[in-house]
Amino acid sequence: MLDIDEDEFPDEWKPFFNVTLLVQHPREDVDIISSELGLQPGFVAQSQQARRVPGTSEETAWAVTRGVARSKRFSIVVDEYLTILEAARDYVRNLIASGGTVRMAVHLPGQGNIGDSLEPSALVRMGLLGVDLSVEVIPDMT
Repeated sequence: MLDIDEDEFPDEWKPFFNVTLLVQHPREDVDIISSELGLQPGFVAQSQQARRVPGTSEETAWAVTRGVARSKRFSIVVDEYLTILEAARDYVRNLIASGGTVRMAVHLPGQGNIGDSLEPSALVRMGLLGVDLSVEVIPDMT
């Protein structure tokens, strides 16, 4: 999916980051989220209201994470997720309107120099969808 030249950076400097797409909702079924977005999650927690099964989570949480090495350009992954969310625009807006959140979390390593910029157009796209952005620096992310 990513079109990044593997030789863009020298071997001794291999930035690594993750971008997680996280959906949280009080009652949505994780299988519906997967179907609507066309993605298979790496993590799910199903709400009691969605499945009505004792012992399940109070809230549905659905997440997919993409890790990328040897690049500083997390904006590429953000753009890919935005394209997926825009294809499911009505569903995403309904999720949010009914009490859910959709968030992209950029996880950056704290031990190296890494950074990128999101274009104003990407920020507008996120705003129109109602998608949150979080940036987390994780000191021991290897």
